[in-house]
Amino acid sequence: MPFPSRPVAKPQLRAHSKYPSIPSPSATYLVPNTSDPVGASLGGVRVVNEGLVGIGRLSGENVDKFGETQGAASGLYITDWAYASGQFSGKFNVLPDRGYGDGSSNYAARLHEVNFTFTPYYGTSVVPQTQVQATYVDSTKFTYQDGATVKFTTGLNPDTVGGVVGARTGSLFGQTVGLATAANGPDGAQESLLSFDAESVHLFPDGSGYVSDEYGTYIARFDATKKITGLTQLPGAAQPNRPANTPNFDSFTAPTTGRRNNQGLEGMSVTPDGARLFALLQSATVQDTNGGQQQTRNHARLFVYDIAGANRENPVAVGEYIVRLPQIDLNSDGSGLDGTAAQSEIIALGPDSFLMLPRDGNGLGKGTTVPILFKSVQLVDFASASNILGQFDNVGQAVSPAGVLTPGVNAAATAEVINMLQQDDLAKFGMNTTIPANSNTLNEKIEGMALVPDLSTEQPNDFFLFVANDNDFQSSDVKMLNAAGQVVSRGDGRLNAGITNDAMYYVWRLTIDAGAKFFRMDVADAP
Repeated sequence: MPFPSRPVAKPQLRAHSKYPSIPSPSATYLVPNTSDPVGASLGGVRVVNEGLVGIGRLSGENVDKFGETQGAASGLYITDWAYASGQFSGKFNVLPDRGYGDGSSNYAARLHEVNFTFTPYYGTSVVPQTQVQATYVDSTKFTYQDGATVKFTTGLNPDTVGGVVGARTGSLFGQTVGLATAANGPDGAQESLLSFDAESVHLFPDGSGYVSDEYGTYIARFDATKKITGLTQLPGAAQPNRPANTPNFDSFTAPTTGRRNNQGLEGMSVTPDGARLFALLQSATVQDTNGGQQQTRNHARLFVYDIAGANRENPVAVGEYIVRLPQIDLNSDGSGLDGTAAQSEIIALGPDSFLMLPRDGNGLGKGTTVPILFKSVQLVDFASASNILGQFDNVGQAVSPAGVLTPGVNAAATAEVINMLQQDDLAKFGMNTTIPANSNTLNEKIEGMALVPDLSTEQPNDFFLFVANDNDFQSSDVKMLNAAGQVVSRGDGRLNAGITNDAMYYVWRLTIDAGAKFFRMDVADAP
């Protein structure tokens, strides 16, 4: 389909005199990040940050069509993107995670449909957060076939077996999975349901796609009806085991080896040509970390799959790489490095590059007074990184024993593109990094990202990056399905007293030269 034929003058944005081309080998942050990055260039990709150009929100008090608290975005994907009469429009496909209460809700994985309009703001005066106008439309639960029964997934932690929490497993689509006993739908019979903590989503034009999981490090393939048709499991080194060599998908007690608790497949994306699937752990595996020294869990594993043609149904592993995450001071006071800025989402830009969202755990929704230290979008290039597929993939194998990367293994290059704490950007829309938090404080969990072209110009390299938060369902009266299949009140879920954690949408304008014309998606004029 042709691009819109409407030449529009490019708005006056930031002046850019230079941008870094060589990344720091080990980014560290002891006090709040005050950088004002103008962009980065790695490999054959150049990204220029043109600034924050819009914000919008949906009330965190909303419920979805199933009567459960709507939540916000662990994953985000935009469809129906269009431009007409000076305004952009589209549909947010919003992926919440496993529900309220860290594995204590019988919450079926689902996609929310949220229609929106977007009018970017390029001025400098302070304006209301109305550039993104969002309206909830519908929700669809993921299903899967288990024998003769069509089931929903559950957000519940896998069952305890023999006194071992989370030990219950079974087989589904030829993979070992974690199972929990709960009602399969409202007031339904008790069933063995797949424990699934959805974190990232990709949609193809036909409505099918992939959704990643944090319990078991699965990538689920689903059809246009959102029925799961297959599971791709990461190599044994990434799979959670407790005790050694025993799969256990618990999220309460730390595994002996494999993905860390609540640090599974947080980032997943498909390259613009549809040929490759990237899947990135949120941080390093247990065996790639030096015990309790959280600053050493910064060597995250990236897995690359061939999904071209028939491989879309059964992805084939073709690569594995190390991405080095920023190291931070968890107290934000300069006392010393004791944490890692785990990543929350990625967007593929080409066969060996992507955007990544590493962040701290401070801000609105945390309920503490620790200052916000670091939330960033980085450019990652792994063209010159070592492909370690098959070398450190057995259960318990480490590529960075005691947190030290094996000699000869080269990590991907990274460079900061957006500092979300940039004060001028935030202040223009009435946002802040104030602690204790108020309703306009930057959210703790910034997790969803989606990239779309600027259709108002024929320039092929102009884009909008939408970024959304996971609000942990923090409303004043949380409604969730319980194990018996009844929607019940879980009480006040707000960790910042009296402040509802809304679903937020932030929009940055970027210029991206990726060296490939195919990156700008085909679009048609809106009617």
